[in-house]
Amino acid sequence: MSDAEPISPTPRAQADAPIHCAECRKYNERDAVICTSCGAHLWVRCSKCRARNIRTASRCSKCHQRMRARSFVLPRWNRHFRNRKKKRLLRSLGWLLLIGLAGWLVYRSLPQPYAPPPNTATPSD
Repeated sequence: MSDAEPISPTPRAQADAPIHCAECRKYNERDAVICTSCGAHLWVRCSKCRARNIRTASRCSKCHQRMRARSFVLPRWNRHFRNRKKKRLLRSLGWLLLIGLAGWLVYRSLPQPYAPPPNTATPSD
């Protein structure tokens, strides 16, 4: 048993792994505070234990507290539409536009009402 090497608590590969930026997706050194490409912050603090966490983490690495919604990254397509009221408004405006377009097409397809031809005959004296 004396031949066995002691097991380190943190694997070397994980401790030296680079961090990817949440904004530009570029890899940075582990000890970097901001991204070298775009200047975005790479780390956030837990609101409960104040431990330093990677910005893309959804839970704290120390106390497993859920991070705030703005601490971790949302997909790019969803970034501007976090608010449910905005989503609902855009959805209802889209439906209103579709219903209006369908009504207009139905109206145009209806037959025109019959109009008698104009009287071109002149009255005779």
